[in-house]
Amino acid sequence: YSPALLKRRRDLERWPPPAKYGKDDWLAWTQADQELNRMLLEYCRDMRERLKASIDSELAEDFRKSKDPLDKLLWQLRVEESKTFKECVLRAKDIVA
Repeated sequence: YSPALLKRRRDLERWPPPAKYGKDDWLAWTQADQELNRMLLEYCRDMRERLKASIDSELAEDFRKSKDPLDKLLWQLRVEESKTFKECVLRAKDIVA
């Protein structure tokens, strides 16, 4: 712990993190940012794959064609989850690049 960390709270709460830190320990902060982003990218990819693996094309088609309001709601939720994890992967890749 260092009291200097309290003064750096603004830097630490930024996302995406700054491209360059102006402090002496910039290397440690940059490496921490890279590790966090790697973990975030891995999580997003994993969740996207789980979502894909949890349903086959036949069941997906049944949900799309269903007239049941609950089925429609569940399908909308699934579509939003898919979009969310796809966007998560793209944004995490942008930060790495």
